[in-house]
Amino acid sequence: MPAIYPEYLSDPRITLCPSDPVADFDLRILYGPNGNRDPNGENCFGFFDSNGGYCMRAIDGSYFYLGWVLDRLGDDTPRRDMSVLNSILGAIVPPDELPDPSTLGPGQFVEFAEKFLIGGLQAMGTPEFNSFADKDITVDVLNPDGSHNGNGGGQTLYRLREGIERFMITDINNPAASALAQSTLPIMWDQLATNAEAYNHIPGGANVLYMDGHVQFLRYPGEAPVNVGCAIIGGVLTAGGSG
Repeated sequence: MPAIYPEYLSDPRITLCPSDPVADFDLRILYGPNGNRDPNGENCFGFFDSNGGYCMRAIDGSYFYLGWVLDRLGDDTPRRDMSVLNSILGAIVPPDELPDPSTLGPGQFVEFAEKFLIGGLQAMGTPEFNSFADKDITVDVLNPDGSHNGNGGGQTLYRLREGIERFMITDINNPAASALAQSTLPIMWDQLATNAEAYNHIPGGANVLYMDGHVQFLRYPGEAPVNVGCAIIGGVLTAGGSG
C-alpha cells in the first residue's frame, strides 16, 4: 500500500466520502484508540497498529471496493444463504451483527465472500498472500438453473484488469459490446448496510463507480449493487473490518 502523506489527508475526499458520518478519519489512521501515535511517528500500515487501533483499515471506511468483477448481484440472480459465511465471520463479527443464516443474498456475492475470506485466512502470513489477492477466484456452487456463481454464470470470478470486460461479452460480433460491458460493471460504491447509520447518504443510496469511469447515484433499495442483498453482505463485511 502506498504511503499516506499529510497532503492526502488535507484533501480527504480521496479516501473519505464528504458525507461519511464518521468525523475522525485522520485520527483513526494515525492513532490508536488511547490517543497514542505509532511509536515510530509514522502512519501505520498493518491490519492493527501497535495500540490496537483501526490503523489503515480506516482507508476503506467510506467505500466498498473488492478488486474482482461481480456481474450477478441483482435480485433476479441465483440466491445463496448466509450459513457458511456466518460460520467464517463468527469469530470476528459480533453475533448481533450477523444476519439470520437462512437470509438469502446474491449467490455470486456470498460465494465470493466465502472464497475470499477462506483463501485469505489460509494464506495470511505466508508468501502466497500477495499472489492470492491478485488471482482470479474459482467458484464451485452449482445453482438450480445450472449456472455457477462466476462471471457470466461460469466458474471464474475475474480479478479487475484492463480488458476484462471482454469476458462478459456474449455477442463477439457486436462492436459496441465492450463499451456496454464497461458501463454496467460496478467496481466501487459507497458503503452499504441495512443499518442507516452506516450510510454516507441518508435517507439511503450510494454513488457507484463503473468500469468505464462514470459515476451514478442509485437510491436504496434499487438496482444492484444498491439492493437489499448487497447491503446485507456489505454490512456484515464492514462489521468484520471495523472492530
